[in-house]
Amino acid sequence: MTSELLERIHYYYPIGMPGRYSDYPGFIKLRSIIEEKIIAIQNNEPTPFTRLMERIREKYNNLSLNDLSYHQFPSYLFTIELGSSQQQQVEISNRIIVAISLLGNFYTIYVENLYHFSGFKTNKTKIAHHILYNDECNDDETITLIKGLKDLILSSFKDYKYVDHYILFNTYLRGEPTLFNMKSYDPFSNHSFYEFLFSTDKCYLNNLFVLDKLTVLK
Repeated sequence: MTSELLERIHYYYPIGMPGRYSDYPGFIKLRSIIEEKIIAIQNNEPTPFTRLMERIREKYNNLSLNDLSYHQFPSYLFTIELGSSQQQQVEISNRIIVAISLLGNFYTIYVENLYHFSGFKTNKTKIAHHILYNDECNDDETITLIKGLKDLILSSFKDYKYVDHYILFNTYLRGEPTLFNMKSYDPFSNHSFYEFLFSTDKCYLNNLFVLDKLTVLK
């Protein structure tokens, strides 16, 4: 699986050739893919993703579903809120995150716990930590929901393969998945496969802890 992911990254990004972004065929195609996705969203055009959203809403009409696919990433992305709780000065929110790549037939699904520490602030902003893990340590209801989502994803994206988030977030490549601001490009920085194939939102990746299982914390 890692070799398949790496092949897709090299196809779309001029790894090791920072001066080639403007004329690299794969990168030109990548930007075209993102543009076509955004135009389709703006025009309310039917796509495999819109059909997936319809099927999810039909089957789970009580879910708090948040479609983030309007972001200019080479993927479809949505979240499902699982609720929140308060423990002293820590607010904990839980959600499922689903990302479907447009650069290869891959998707991933995982659970995020977001910890907001209200008693500590940096530049007037609450300190937040993201902890990502798979579905094995969740309650039966969440596990059943994730399995159902996987079935629905494959009904709309028939040739797609599930990739464990732990591989995507913990496998790095030297280079940068810069899409728009080439002035900030750092050819010596390391970025995860997830950033190349799914999302380049660096703000989201701050204070991030990626676990294969939540039991690691115990």
